[in-house]
Amino acid sequence: MYPPLQYTLEAHAGAATLYLHGTLLPHDAVAALRACFSLPAAVRRLRVDLRGVHAAAGACDTLAILLDEWAAKRRGPARVDLAPARRRAS
Repeated sequence: MYPPLQYTLEAHAGAATLYLHGTLLPHDAVAALRACFSLPAAVRRLRVDLRGVHAAAGACDTLAILLDEWAAKRRGPARVDLAPARRRAS
């Protein structure tokens, strides 16, 4: 079992980073992005760091839809950082 989701939102002049750690469920994606929608209007770039996340079914789709909405509303880019693919032993 993976730990529950925790997130940290860092905002700077014009940009922000959302760090997620733990198990990402669809309702967690909504809660985390809600914090991003409340950022000042001057924040137009968003980076979401998913390197510490285990995503449940549907969570990434929910996150993608909300990120598209955020980027369209802010007229700026939203980017996602994923963990590098793990090599499987043969």
